[in-house]
Amino acid sequence: MSKILTEDGIELDYVSRGQGNTLLFIHGWPCSQRVWDCQLHALQDRYRCVAFDLRGMGQSEKADCAYNFKEFASDVRHLIKTLDLHDVTLVGWSMGVSVTLEYMANYQDDGDVSRVVLVNGPIKLISADDWAFGIEREECMQYINGLVEEPVNGRRNFAASNLHYPSEAEIDFLFNISMQTPLDIAMKAVTNQIDLDHRPVLKSLKVPCLAMQSDHDFYPVELGEYIARTVPKGSLKIFEGCGHSVQLQNYEIFNKALIDFVDNN
Repeated sequence: MSKILTEDGIELDYVSRGQGNTLLFIHGWPCSQRVWDCQLHALQDRYRCVAFDLRGMGQSEKADCAYNFKEFASDVRHLIKTLDLHDVTLVGWSMGVSVTLEYMANYQDDGDVSRVVLVNGPIKLISADDWAFGIEREECMQYINGLVEEPVNGRRNFAASNLHYPSEAEIDFLFNISMQTPLDIAMKAVTNQIDLDHRPVLKSLKVPCLAMQSDHDFYPVELGEYIARTVPKGSLKIFEGCGHSVQLQNYEIFNKALIDFVDNN
Protein backbone atom coordinates (compact mmCIF):
# COMPACT_ATOMS: atom_id res chain seq x y z
CA MET A 1 0.00 0.00 0.00
CA SER A 2 1.11 3.54 -0.78
CA LYS A 3 -0.10 6.97 0.31
CA ILE A 4 -0.78 10.19 -1.55
CA LEU A 5 -1.91 13.60 -0.28
CA THR A 6 -4.77 15.32 -2.06
CA GLU A 7 -4.77 19.03 -2.84
CA ASP A 8 -6.69 19.72 0.37
CA GLY A 9 -4.35 17.56 2.44
CA ILE A 10 -6.32 14.30 2.74
CA GLU A 11 -4.23 11.11 2.78
CA LEU A 12 -5.45 8.50 0.31
CA ASP A 13 -4.37 4.87 0.30
CA TYR A 14 -3.67 3.32 -3.11
CA VAL A 15 -1.99 0.41 -4.87
CA SER A 16 -0.31 0.34 -8.28
CA ARG A 17 0.67 -2.90 -9.99
CA GLY A 18 2.10 -3.67 -13.43
CA GLN A 19 3.02 -1.60 -16.46
CA GLY A 20 1.38 -0.31 -19.63
CA ASN A 21 -2.01 1.26 -20.27
CA THR A 22 -3.75 2.09 -17.02
CA LEU A 23 -6.86 0.60 -15.47
CA LEU A 24 -7.97 2.88 -12.63
CA PHE A 25 -10.55 1.16 -10.42
CA ILE A 26 -13.06 3.12 -8.31
CA HIS A 27 -14.98 1.21 -5.64
CA GLY A 28 -18.51 1.64 -4.33
CA TRP A 29 -20.23 2.60 -1.07
CA PRO A 30 -19.07 2.04 1.66
CA CYS A 31 -16.31 -0.26 0.48
CA SER A 32 -12.62 -0.05 -0.42
CA GLN A 33 -10.09 -0.93 -3.10
CA ARG A 34 -10.14 -4.52 -1.82
CA VAL A 35 -13.23 -5.22 -3.95
CA TRP A 36 -10.82 -5.15 -6.92
CA ASP A 37 -8.40 -7.78 -5.58
CA CYS A 38 -9.28 -10.29 -8.29
CA GLN A 39 -8.70 -7.71 -11.02
CA LEU A 40 -5.32 -6.52 -9.74
CA HIS A 41 -4.11 -10.08 -9.33
CA ALA A 42 -5.21 -11.26 -12.77
CA LEU A 43 -4.56 -8.18 -14.90
CA GLN A 44 -1.31 -6.68 -13.58
CA ASP A 45 0.74 -8.63 -16.12
CA ARG A 46 -1.26 -7.00 -18.93
CA TYR A 47 -1.91 -3.43 -17.73
CA ARG A 48 -0.94 -0.97 -15.06
CA CYS A 49 -3.64 -1.54 -12.46
CA VAL A 50 -4.32 1.21 -9.93
CA ALA A 51 -6.93 1.10 -7.17
CA PHE A 52 -7.45 3.41 -4.21
CA ASP A 53 -9.66 3.99 -1.20
CA LEU A 54 -11.98 6.95 -1.57
CA ARG A 55 -11.49 9.59 1.12
CA GLY A 56 -13.10 8.45 4.35
CA MET A 57 -13.24 4.82 3.32
CA GLY A 58 -10.95 1.80 3.55
CA GLN A 59 -7.57 2.89 4.83
CA SER A 60 -7.77 6.46 3.53
CA GLU A 61 -7.96 9.35 5.99
CA LYS A 62 -11.29 9.96 7.74
CA ALA A 63 -11.17 13.76 7.70
CA ASP A 64 -13.89 16.28 8.51
CA CYS A 65 -15.00 17.31 5.02
CA ALA A 66 -18.09 17.34 2.80
CA TYR A 67 -17.70 13.93 1.13
CA ASN A 68 -19.41 15.25 -1.95
CA PHE A 69 -18.71 14.07 -5.47
CA LYS A 70 -16.73 17.11 -6.52
CA GLU A 71 -14.25 16.15 -3.80
CA PHE A 72 -14.20 12.52 -4.93
CA ALA A 73 -13.73 13.52 -8.59
CA SER A 74 -10.96 15.96 -7.68
CA ASP A 75 -9.18 13.17 -5.82
CA VAL A 76 -9.32 10.97 -8.94
CA ARG A 77 -7.81 13.76 -11.00
CA HIS A 78 -5.08 14.37 -8.42
CA LEU A 79 -4.20 10.67 -8.42
CA ILE A 80 -4.01 10.60 -12.22
CA LYS A 81 -1.80 13.68 -12.38
CA THR A 82 0.47 12.77 -9.46
CA LEU A 83 1.07 9.21 -10.66
CA ASP A 84 1.44 10.45 -14.26
CA LEU A 85 -1.16 8.02 -15.58
CA HIS A 86 -1.86 7.93 -19.31
CA ASP A 87 -4.38 6.25 -21.61
CA VAL A 88 -6.52 5.60 -18.54
CA THR A 89 -9.54 3.32 -18.47
CA LEU A 90 -11.75 4.44 -15.58
CA VAL A 91 -13.62 1.46 -14.12
CA GLY A 92 -16.32 2.52 -11.67
CA TRP A 93 -18.50 0.09 -9.74
CA SER A 94 -21.71 0.98 -7.87
CA MET A 95 -21.13 4.43 -6.28
CA GLY A 96 -17.87 4.42 -8.23
CA VAL A 97 -20.02 4.98 -11.34
CA SER A 98 -21.17 8.29 -9.84
CA VAL A 99 -17.56 9.23 -9.05
CA THR A 100 -16.49 8.30 -12.58
CA LEU A 101 -19.20 10.37 -14.23
CA GLU A 102 -18.55 13.34 -11.94
CA TYR A 103 -14.89 13.15 -12.95
CA MET A 104 -15.84 13.09 -16.63
CA ALA A 105 -18.23 16.01 -16.14
CA ASN A 106 -15.44 18.16 -14.76
CA TYR A 107 -12.18 16.86 -16.25
CA GLN A 108 -12.91 15.02 -19.49
CA ASP A 109 -11.06 17.67 -21.48
CA ASP A 110 -7.81 16.87 -19.65
CA GLY A 111 -7.49 14.02 -22.13
CA ASP A 112 -6.07 11.53 -19.62
CA VAL A 113 -9.03 9.12 -19.77
CA SER A 114 -9.42 7.12 -22.98
CA ARG A 115 -12.22 4.73 -21.95
CA VAL A 116 -14.92 4.44 -19.31
CA VAL A 117 -16.48 1.30 -17.82
CA LEU A 118 -19.63 1.69 -15.72
CA VAL A 119 -20.42 -1.38 -13.60
CA ASN A 120 -23.82 -1.80 -11.92
CA GLY A 121 -24.09 1.80 -10.80
CA PRO A 122 -26.63 4.62 -10.98
CA ILE A 123 -26.94 7.46 -13.42
CA LYS A 124 -29.61 8.91 -11.14
CA LEU A 125 -29.94 7.02 -7.87
CA ILE A 126 -33.64 7.54 -7.14
CA SER A 127 -36.45 6.67 -9.54
CA ALA A 128 -38.75 9.49 -10.66
CA ASP A 129 -41.60 10.10 -13.10
CA ASP A 130 -39.06 10.68 -15.86
CA TRP A 131 -36.55 8.07 -14.65
CA ALA A 132 -37.47 4.39 -14.31
CA PHE A 133 -33.96 2.97 -13.91
CA GLY A 134 -33.11 3.99 -10.35
CA ILE A 135 -34.00 2.59 -6.94
CA GLU A 136 -37.36 3.40 -5.41
CA ARG A 137 -36.89 6.02 -2.70
CA GLU A 138 -38.45 3.78 -0.03
CA GLU A 139 -36.09 0.92 -0.86
CA CYS A 140 -33.09 3.25 -0.86
CA MET A 141 -34.04 4.69 2.51
CA GLN A 142 -34.41 1.18 3.94
CA TYR A 143 -30.74 0.52 3.11
CA ILE A 144 -29.63 3.90 4.46
CA ASN A 145 -31.74 3.80 7.62
CA GLY A 146 -30.71 0.19 8.19
CA LEU A 147 -27.14 1.36 8.73
CA VAL A 148 -28.27 4.02 11.18
CA GLU A 149 -30.75 1.93 13.16
CA GLU A 150 -28.61 -1.22 13.24
CA PRO A 151 -24.99 -0.14 12.66
CA VAL A 152 -23.70 -3.72 12.61
CA ASN A 153 -26.58 -5.87 11.36
CA GLY A 154 -27.56 -3.19 8.86
CA ARG A 155 -24.13 -3.30 7.28
CA ARG A 156 -24.15 -7.07 7.19
CA ASN A 157 -27.56 -7.09 5.51
CA PHE A 158 -26.37 -4.56 2.97
CA ALA A 159 -23.26 -6.64 2.27
CA ALA A 160 -25.44 -9.68 1.64
CA SER A 161 -27.68 -7.70 -0.73
CA ASN A 162 -24.64 -6.93 -2.89
CA LEU A 163 -24.14 -10.63 -3.60
CA HIS A 164 -26.08 -13.28 -5.54
CA TYR A 165 -26.54 -16.49 -3.50
CA PRO A 166 -23.53 -15.56 -1.34
CA SER A 167 -21.45 -17.73 0.89
CA GLU A 168 -20.87 -16.62 4.48
CA ALA A 169 -17.24 -15.93 3.57
CA GLU A 170 -18.30 -13.55 0.78
CA ILE A 171 -20.67 -11.71 3.12
CA ASP A 172 -17.95 -11.51 5.76
CA PHE A 173 -15.52 -10.06 3.21
CA LEU A 174 -17.79 -7.18 2.17
CA PHE A 175 -19.03 -6.63 5.72
CA ASN A 176 -15.52 -6.29 7.12
CA ILE A 177 -14.59 -3.84 4.38
CA SER A 178 -17.70 -1.74 5.02
CA MET A 179 -16.90 -1.47 8.72
CA GLN A 180 -13.81 0.59 7.86
CA THR A 181 -16.07 3.49 6.84
CA PRO A 182 -17.41 5.49 9.82
CA LEU A 183 -21.18 5.88 9.91
CA ASP A 184 -21.21 9.67 9.58
CA ILE A 185 -19.01 9.53 6.49
CA ALA A 186 -21.12 6.80 4.90
CA MET A 187 -24.23 8.93 5.48
CA LYS A 188 -22.65 12.08 4.05
CA ALA A 189 -21.55 10.28 0.87
CA VAL A 190 -24.85 8.58 0.11
CA THR A 191 -26.88 11.70 0.97
CA ASN A 192 -24.80 13.67 -1.53
CA GLN A 193 -25.26 10.92 -4.11
CA ILE A 194 -29.06 11.15 -3.92
CA ASP A 195 -28.92 14.65 -5.45
CA LEU A 196 -26.87 13.62 -8.50
CA ASP A 197 -28.28 13.35 -12.02
CA HIS A 198 -25.64 12.33 -14.55
CA ARG A 199 -27.90 11.87 -17.56
CA PRO A 200 -26.44 14.93 -19.32
CA VAL A 201 -22.91 13.61 -18.74
CA LEU A 202 -23.62 10.43 -20.71
CA LYS A 203 -24.52 12.45 -23.79
CA SER A 204 -21.32 14.49 -23.47
CA LEU A 205 -18.88 11.57 -23.29
CA LYS A 206 -16.32 11.65 -26.10
CA VAL A 207 -14.64 8.35 -25.27
CA PRO A 208 -15.83 4.74 -25.64
CA CYS A 209 -18.00 3.65 -22.73
CA LEU A 210 -18.96 0.11 -21.74
CA ALA A 211 -21.98 -0.42 -19.51
CA MET A 212 -21.64 -3.65 -17.52
CA GLN A 213 -24.96 -4.73 -16.07
CA SER A 214 -25.87 -7.82 -14.05
CA ASP A 215 -29.33 -9.32 -14.38
CA HIS A 216 -29.68 -9.75 -10.57
CA ASP A 217 -28.69 -6.22 -9.59
CA PHE A 218 -30.32 -3.36 -7.68
CA TYR A 219 -30.67 -1.65 -11.05
CA PRO A 220 -32.50 -3.19 -14.04
CA VAL A 221 -30.79 -4.43 -17.19
CA GLU A 222 -32.62 -1.62 -18.97
CA LEU A 223 -30.26 0.83 -17.25
CA GLY A 224 -27.31 -0.68 -19.11
CA GLU A 225 -29.30 -0.54 -22.34
CA TYR A 226 -30.04 3.14 -21.70
CA ILE A 227 -26.36 3.93 -21.11
CA ALA A 228 -25.28 2.07 -24.25
CA ARG A 229 -27.70 3.91 -26.51
CA THR A 230 -27.20 7.34 -24.88
CA VAL A 231 -23.40 7.53 -24.91
CA PRO A 232 -22.20 8.36 -28.46
CA LYS A 233 -19.65 5.52 -28.31
CA GLY A 234 -21.58 3.28 -25.96
CA SER A 235 -21.74 -0.49 -25.70
CA LEU A 236 -23.26 -3.04 -23.33
CA LYS A 237 -22.24 -6.26 -21.59
CA ILE A 238 -24.94 -8.12 -19.67
CA PHE A 239 -23.86 -10.66 -17.05
CA GLU A 240 -26.49 -13.36 -16.68
CA GLY A 241 -26.98 -15.05 -13.33
CA CYS A 242 -24.85 -12.42 -11.59
CA GLY A 243 -25.44 -9.93 -8.79
CA HIS A 244 -24.23 -6.46 -7.89
CA SER A 245 -20.66 -7.49 -6.98
CA VAL A 246 -19.97 -9.25 -10.27
CA GLN A 247 -16.26 -8.35 -10.15
CA LEU A 248 -15.97 -10.40 -6.94
CA GLN A 249 -18.26 -13.36 -7.45
CA ASN A 250 -17.82 -13.78 -11.20
CA TYR A 251 -14.39 -12.27 -11.71
CA GLU A 252 -13.31 -14.51 -14.60
CA ILE A 253 -16.12 -13.43 -16.95
CA PHE A 254 -15.82 -9.88 -15.68
CA ASN A 255 -12.09 -9.75 -16.40
CA LYS A 256 -12.57 -11.21 -19.87
CA ALA A 257 -15.19 -8.60 -20.75
CA LEU A 258 -12.92 -5.84 -19.46
CA ILE A 259 -9.94 -7.10 -21.50
CA ASP A 260 -12.07 -7.35 -24.64
CA PHE A 261 -13.29 -3.79 -24.25
CA VAL A 262 -9.91 -2.23 -23.48
CA ASP A 263 -7.99 -4.10 -26.18
CA ASN A 264 -10.59 -3.35 -28.86
CA ASN A 265 -11.08 0.33 -28.08
